[in-house]
Amino acid sequence: MNEQQNLVSATKVLLKWKKHIIGVSILSAVVAALVALFVLDEYYLSQSVFYPVNQSQNDRNMIFNSTQVMNYFGDKNDVNRLLTMANSKQLIEDIIAQFDIAKHYKVDTTKKFWKTTVYKKFLKNYTAIKTEKDAIEVSLYDTDPKLAATIVNKVVEILDEQNSQAIKSNRALLLSAIQDDITASSAKLSSLNSEADSLIKLNHLKVTFSQYGELMVDGDNFLARETVRQLFKIINNTQREILNKVNIQDQLKVSISNTVSSLSIIEKAEPADRRDKPQRSLIVVIAFVIALIFSCIGALFVEQFDAFKKQLNAA
Repeated sequence: MNEQQNLVSATKVLLKWKKHIIGVSILSAVVAALVALFVLDEYYLSQSVFYPVNQSQNDRNMIFNSTQVMNYFGDKNDVNRLLTMANSKQLIEDIIAQFDIAKHYKVDTTKKFWKTTVYKKFLKNYTAIKTEKDAIEVSLYDTDPKLAATIVNKVVEILDEQNSQAIKSNRALLLSAIQDDITASSAKLSSLNSEADSLIKLNHLKVTFSQYGELMVDGDNFLARETVRQLFKIINNTQREILNKVNIQDQLKVSISNTVSSLSIIEKAEPADRRDKPQRSLIVVIAFVIALIFSCIGALFVEQFDAFKKQLNAA
């Protein structure tokens, strides 16, 4: 019963103050609309979506191997590496410097910590995330739609260069190690050939190959004959190892000299033709609702306060 009485009482108060409540709510909505229209900056969104490319696809062994299944896109490690680079402080600071973002944001560079101010403001408008389909999305809000698209595309370009360079640097180190190994194996092969030649000449051995490629060693010294046979086996194995290493070396050289993009761009950033924020209608509605709620609370409070004053005066 008390609850019903309170509800009826509150309804009467709100009806009594309805003109004021509606007036304040409409006024708040009008003010919010004016602020959104003339004060708040208009921001445009530009974004680019891309996948990392499997860097092994251009290796020679992959190109000529028709039996091996190869994924065109990179794996989650490639995605995580690119995300780390896209959100790195170094890349963001390079973009800020290259496009003079401090001047664009109208930040006073004579003040202390202005770089931090620009950096934080840029981060509020910039995102690099992994999408639900495991692609990478780089996006930027800016008051200049052309500049936003240019910056996003530049970020993607830098990511492509850094990603390719990181992979090529690792392969360059591997190439250097393979080349050193080939040099050492070649020196070993030369030594083995010299040793075999010396034994053949010293012991007057005759070395021939059958029509099937089988090694035949003739001579009086049995131990020398067996030693030469073992040396030729080692020489053949060493030659095969060198040939395999040379093939790997050639593949690495092709991979390092490859200029194909390391990213598969699904969506290139383009200048937006309409603003993305502020959403003026939403701002107006929110302002109206908030003003309506607080106006109702205010009206109930005023009535309660007046009732309390009357009770005090009556006492």
